[in-house]
Amino acid sequence: MASLLRFSPADIEKLKFMASFGHDGKSIARALDRTPQAVRVKAVEIGVQLRPPKMHHRRIKLSLQAWRVLQTEADRLGTSAGRLARLVVETVARDRLFSAVIDAPAPQRKKRAVHWRTETNPPTRFATYKAARSRPTMMENKRADHYAALPLG
Repeated sequence: MASLLRFSPADIEKLKFMASFGHDGKSIARALDRTPQAVRVKAVEIGVQLRPPKMHHRRIKLSLQAWRVLQTEADRLGTSAGRLARLVVETVARDRLFSAVIDAPAPQRKKRAVHWRTETNPPTRFATYKAARSRPTMMENKRADHYAALPLG
């Protein structure tokens, strides 16, 4: 029968610390030399969530040269290139360091053309056509003659 190991206060602090950084139960169990089930049970007892917050996964394209530099720096820091890239991007976004990181001015966006349906006074095809011609059409002459011939009263 296996002996029952109790969690020491140092183990509980380490569990809380690792969980706050988003480590899952398995990685915490390896660090504490415990079973994942024991870590999950203890986390529930002390009210610590082991599930990291949901992250939206996005992909970005990097040049091979940038990836190699990132990989070299990640190896020096003892982490993966993906984690280092995520850390850099999240830090720049969180602290609004875009202008400090990027020297070039932001590219100017082209103005979108205003659609005639969104204008306040949209031109109509009929009004534009009617204004362009200088004399009445044959149909308008016939209509005017018809109405002039009707008896009033």
